[in-house]
Parts: sequence; structure tokens; C-alpha cells
Amino acid sequence: MPPSPLPDDGLSRVSRRRIVARRGVVLGLLVLSVLIFTSFFREGEGGFLHSFKGTVGAVVAPVQDAAVGAVQPFKDGWNWFAELRTARDERNRLRVENGALQSLLTNQADNEELLQSFREQLAIDDDGPDGYKAVAARVIARPPLDLSRRVTLNKGRGDGIVVSSPVFAPVPPTPGVKAFPALVGLVTSVTSRSATVTLITDPSTQVGARLQSSDTPLGLLTATASGRLNLEQVPSAIAIEVGATVVTSGAGTELLPSPYPPGLPIGTVESVGGREPGEFQTVQVEPFRPPLELSVFTVFVPVSAEAKHRAGG
Repeated sequence: MPPSPLPDDGLSRVSRRRIVARRGVVLGLLVLSVLIFTSFFREGEGGFLHSFKGTVGAVVAPVQDAAVGAVQPFKDGWNWFAELRTARDERNRLRVENGALQSLLTNQADNEELLQSFREQLAIDDDGPDGYKAVAARVIARPPLDLSRRVTLNKGRGDGIVVSSPVFAPVPPTPGVKAFPALVGLVTSVTSRSATVTLITDPSTQVGARLQSSDTPLGLLTATASGRLNLEQVPSAIAIEVGATVVTSGAGTELLPSPYPPGLPIGTVESVGGREPGEFQTVQVEPFRPPLELSVFTVFVPVSAEAKHRAGG
């Protein structure tokens, strides 16, 4: 006997009945819900459905409160971790901003200091010795074990600087006194792009000096091992007052002239002592500008025949 053919849609009678039953249940629940909501809104506050709602709410409320109480610690913990992460991110952001601001302030302070130095350099360009051209240069290197003796500048032969060019720093103006150049060293070696300056605080440096108020040379100004400037073997007959200005004497010979033009300020008399007995005295000199404080110098490059002769000598 051949099998009975399947329905056209491929579903059996049992499947059709289940589908019809499910649809009926859904339709019945939908109709029931509509009827319940309609009755609920039509009846008064004391109706059955309102009373049933209150009863269910009273039964469910303790369970709901217990569930909320059980979940609350986990919620608080989650909020704590979220706030902690936010606080850490904010802290890191503030640290970055603080570092950037500190760097900006440092750079601004450095730039203002450098600008002030260049302003001072510009103020003395016209006050240098005759026959020299002023070249401003920055310090780019200091020997780690020889900080008070030599520095390297960022200008060199390409800027006209030659060996034996005197090096100065501006003395800041004071009330009634404008800025003026003070001797701080001498160029002792030069390359195309840099120059080495031996400072007056180096014991190997010797500068002929005199008082600004007198044309009589006092002797050679030299530095001690600690960098203090002294004039030794000064005749006791020369009256020297503390605070008097000491300048270069420019003393030399025709064949061996001094590389320092006469009359250039060096410093002031700090004290007058007498290590040498009898007819001599020692004069301690405080420089107008301690070289260690400086980051910008002015090199006076010889351009006239006389200035070149001094440098050559």
C-alpha cells in the first residue's frame, strides 16, 4: 500500500494542531490582558484589581528591598573602581599638564635671562675700545673639572674672532650709571665655529692693571688657585682706597704689546693688605662680573691696525 502523501506545505497534522494551539493561547492572553487593563482603569480605588495590586506590592516589596540591599555593595564597589580609574586618569593628565607648564616656565625664564643678557650686550656695543668690533657669543661648554677657568663660545673664526681678542661682559646699569663693559678673559684658541676663553680667574692669566684715577701701573693682576684676583708687589707709597676702580694699564713694549687696550674696567679694590713687609702691599680686586655667573659674553674683535698689532703681539 503506497504511503499517504504529505500536505502541500510539508507540515504534519500534529504540527498544525500545535501551531493553532499556540496562536490560540497568545490570542487568549492578549484578550485577557486587554480586559484586565480595561477593568483596572474603570473600577474605583477600592476595587478588586486595585486591592490585588496593593497585596502583590506589599508581598514583593520586602523581596525587592532585599534584592536591592544585596546588589548595592556590588554597585558601590563598581562605582568605586570606576571613580578610582577616573581619578587616576585625571591625576596622570594633571601630571602631564604640570610638567608641560613647568617646562614652559623654565624655558620662559631662560629666554628672559638670555634676552636680558643680549640687551646688556647691545648696551655696551658703542662703549668698547676704539678699533674693535663687538661680537656677542653664548657659552656652549664648560670643562667639568675646570669650571672657573675656561669656557667655550659658539662663535669663532667665521665671525672674525682671533686669538688674543679681549672678552668682556656688561656690568648692569645702576642709578645714575649706565651699563659698561668689564674685562672677564681673553680668547686663547679659536676654530671656525667656536672660541675658547681663558678667564681672568685662571692663574695663568696676567693683566697689567692700574687705578682708574691714576696713570701709574700697579703691576700684573693674577688669580690665586681659588680664583681670587690679586695685585702683588704694589709699592706702599701708592695710596689705594677700598672701592677704587681698577682698569687695564695697557702696558707693554713695541715688540710685545699688551693684548688689552688701556682703560678697560676690571673690578674694584676689595681690600689692601701687607703680606710683603716693608715697601710693598697686596691689593685684592673683586671683578665687576664674576665669570661663573655669565652665559653670554662680548668678544671685542680687533679690526684696526693698532688693535691687530696688540692681538698679534
